[in-house]
Amino acid sequence: NRADNFKNGIANARTQLNAKGFNSTPILLGEWNIYWTFNLTGAENMTNSRSGVFDAIAYKYIVENSGNRNVMACTAWNAADGTYGKIKSDFSGFHSGGHVMKIFREEAVGEAIATTSSDNSQIEGFAVKRADGSLMIALMNRTDGPSKTVKIAGSYSPSSSTVVKMKIEGDNLITSNTT
Repeated sequence: NRADNFKNGIANARTQLNAKGFNSTPILLGEWNIYWTFNLTGAENMTNSRSGVFDAIAYKYIVENSGNRNVMACTAWNAADGTYGKIKSDFSGFHSGGHVMKIFREEAVGEAIATTSSDNSQIEGFAVKRADGSLMIALMNRTDGPSKTVKIAGSYSPSSSTVVKMKIEGDNLITSNTT
């Protein structure tokens, strides 16, 4: 739920800039993460699957919130230090947040499409219509419970019945094709 605070912080920065006449000044988010310090209870959430969910929801908020439309860029905090890392400290692969960053950087390029959920405390969605007409849809499970069954509704006619499915489980990215 900390990503909810993230959205409000960006909106506040935009309001402050606009109040001073800096309406077109872009925002750069430097060094952000779930927590501001590494020596606290819960620090493991900065490298486990909660980090990936937090990052995905943060990216959704950056893109979908009209007040944040001019966020120019964002960076990750200490990529491989073992506490805040998107990358495993031995550089052998990504933690979940690293997979999320890579997927969003490569697949979520295009026009954001507003999404809704019947229960944002359980599942959040994010969608992008890409230049080639295809869709990137991300679903974020905000619970510690088991996998969820979701129904996606909308009007879209894909050019292919094959869909590339990417699922992040722990530090593993599982890619498969489905119909």
